[in-house]
Amino acid sequence: MPDLSSTSAIHLVDDAFLALFERSSDAISLMDTVQMKMVDVNPAALRMMNCDDKQKVLMLTPAQMAPALQPDGRDSQTAMIDMIMTAIRNGSHRFEWTCLRYTGESFPADIVITCLGWVSAPCC
Repeated sequence: MPDLSSTSAIHLVDDAFLALFERSSDAISLMDTVQMKMVDVNPAALRMMNCDDKQKVLMLTPAQMAPALQPDGRDSQTAMIDMIMTAIRNGSHRFEWTCLRYTGESFPADIVITCLGWVSAPCC
């Protein structure tokens, strides 16, 4: 393995994670849990949301990406806050969720929230 300076190694890791984010077939989104808004989404997330404009998706809140009620009768906004808080407490949380595409159709999803633990802006 080549001897890399720490700066080169950091750039290599940054490039690898960016490629993973951009090329993953799984929908990935980054959310600021303080402001409850999306920070970034990958191309797979845009396909899942049936929207080709990233800025339109980034303007949505988690509550706007779900019907008013989940199939079990829970209020989506309250339930999503509970799911995010569980992920913050435990580091991650997996659950089934009914989402809305940008075009309004609902669809079932297996959601995994993983908290990155950024001090200045906690992201999940």
